[in-house]
Amino acid sequence: MLNLNDFAKEITLQEGKKKSLSIAQVKEVMRLVLQRLAALPAAEADKILNRYR
Repeated sequence: MLNLNDFAKEITLQEGKKKSLSIAQVKEVMRLVLQRLAALPAAEADKILNRYR
């Protein structure tokens, strides 16, 4: 299972300090994005996710 703290930390490192975000802030943004994706029909969510592969 994916550790969300480690995942958020990787995002902060990849982001490259363009805008300083804490791990907690990244996790909150992830929560909001994932809630929105989960509310979409599966085909629509797949289209969005495939855009970033």
